[in-house]
Amino acid sequence: MSQLGANASLPHEVARFLEEHTTLALATVGPSHTPAVAPLFYAVLPEGDIVFLSERDTEHAYNLERSPEVALSIYKDAQPWQRIRGMQAKGYAERLSPSRWPTAWRAYSSRFPFVAETQNADALTGQLVGALTKARWYVVRLMWIRLIDNTRGFGWKAEWQRTPKGWERIR
Repeated sequence: MSQLGANASLPHEVARFLEEHTTLALATVGPSHTPAVAPLFYAVLPEGDIVFLSERDTEHAYNLERSPEVALSIYKDAQPWQRIRGMQAKGYAERLSPSRWPTAWRAYSSRFPFVAETQNADALTGQLVGALTKARWYVVRLMWIRLIDNTRGFGWKAEWQRTPKGWERIR
């Protein structure tokens, strides 16, 4: 079973979509309300939170320290308009608590085996090992999700909102 297949906390369509992709564009808000966006590899934790690694001195890491609100987009590049499929989401991001690092490591290294190879430094260049030593774990708790799928018809959309009882489809 895939890492997302057992994830009951995300809507099935969303879990399947996240499994089919590997990179998100994370939008943050900087000082004086200036937007910034960064492409990042991601993995999904069993409870449906998204995790990523990032160096401490990136613009988005600084922005997250002052404002946790984020938006993100995931999509496959260079599609004909009839086949556009994507996901938009909003939520809150923060540094991942150390108690969750082992779960994040398992999800991330399972998804990106080249990261797991950092345990064997001979298999990697020092560049990747060095970058990972400067990285921090971050987690995004999604609050709203929109899937777009023109393969189902032009402008097809489905939306979900997180509620105290779980995900509710609102469109």
